[in-house]
Amino acid sequence: MSIVLEKPIDVDTDERTEVERRYAELSRRWPDRKVEVIDGRIVVREVPTTDHARIIFRLLLQLMPFVTERGWEIWQDVALFLGPQVDRYRPDVLVVPQDPPLWGDDHVYARSTPAG
Repeated sequence: MSIVLEKPIDVDTDERTEVERRYAELSRRWPDRKVEVIDGRIVVREVPTTDHARIIFRLLLQLMPFVTERGWEIWQDVALFLGPQVDRYRPDVLVVPQDPPLWGDDHVYARSTPAG
């Protein structure tokens, strides 16, 4: 279940800075939860279920031959940096090249992913 903590914001105002501050605060407060900013709203997701884990496992089995062949890596629970916007997505699975460029400690640039 997801909890939406913020109303949508106008990204051209100072509200953007406030949402980014609250995002960082909530990410530190709930390290065991998935905290994202989606469409200008902070969304906190529960810990995944066993059904979710099984789906991710099956996806990883399908990805592994391609990732191994190309020397890529599979990362989990890392935010995807899409540029200077408020939204911060934390995909369940992220395929990256070895040593991709990072924005901060826990954001990988989207352009460095194979689909980026």
